[in-house]
Amino acid sequence: MTFGGLAPAFSAAFAMGYAAAMLFGITPFSYYPALQHFSLTALSAADAGPPILWYGWIAFGCAGGVGAATIALAMPRRWQHDLWPVASWLMPIAATVVLIYHARVWFM
Repeated sequence: MTFGGLAPAFSAAFAMGYAAAMLFGITPFSYYPALQHFSLTALSAADAGPPILWYGWIAFGCAGGVGAATIALAMPRRWQHDLWPVASWLMPIAATVVLIYHARVWFM
């Protein structure tokens, strides 16, 4: 299988992983710009300032995407051609709608 065949699986799972990480506060690490430091645990806001969680959300989405691409390698070729092209469009759209709904409080 080529990279082009794995990209739809990666993109579908990345979108869902990113959305899940943002919605449920899952982050493998945080970046504290005041300290210029990455941390695996939460630090006190009084000492470290506010964290940037976005890097952790991206890493979580990438881990999900790599996992899905690995699973796609083991799938029969027919499933790959039927499932991933549809999922690579539907899952990111669904994740975007959910995240817009979740972020509505920031704009109202």
